[in-house]
Amino acid sequence: MNDQILAELITIRQLLERAIAAPPAARPAAPAPAGQTQIPQPSQLVADPGSVAVHFGKNAGQPLSSLNDRSVEWYATPKEPRVANNGKPFPPRPADEQLANAARQLYHAKRGTLVGKAPIAEMSFAPGGSATADGIEENVPF
Repeated sequence: MNDQILAELITIRQLLERAIAAPPAARPAAPAPAGQTQIPQPSQLVADPGSVAVHFGKNAGQPLSSLNDRSVEWYATPKEPRVANNGKPFPPRPADEQLANAARQLYHAKRGTLVGKAPIAEMSFAPGGSATADGIEENVPF
């Protein structure tokens, strides 16, 4: 009996030594916990995602920045496409895409997992030393 235990311990030790010597295998990303779906990255970044207003439902007219995390996560979650009578899915509406992208951008920015950079407001320089950004004019002394 003691010989069997000793032989088993020796085998376990050898397996452990081999596992430590071998480089770790690359693992895929951990799947989302049960009951949760993974939130994809936004397909397009929105300049001010918090100001995008919800255009349907009980939060209609509310900007995303005023909603709680759970609501923003719901808007960021991928939805099943609407299907026509012939079985073909309708193309997504631009307002739906913008809302989903803004919600996904807020979701990932809050967690530090956002890939890419948010767009910056473009500036144009007018002759005579004034700079304009989004319609705001500022006199520049140089």
